[in-house]
Amino acid sequence: MPDLPLEKQKLFQKCVEFHGHLCPGLAFGLQAALAGMEFLSEAQALDEELVAIVETDACGTDAIQFT
Repeated sequence: MPDLPLEKQKLFQKCVEFHGHLCPGLAFGLQAALAGMEFLSEAQALDEELVAIVETDACGTDAIQFT
């Protein structure tokens, strides 16, 4: 993961630990979550202050949930 800033590398590693394994869907989900948060000018919610409705149970959903 040398192309990612250190902060994103740490966040991705925490997502992998939360999800249980490394996979492409998790990477895609993290990028989607970060792009959505940037678009909405939001930061990571501390206590479910931001809710996402995700209509799939694929791996990317865990990254969105964690982020």
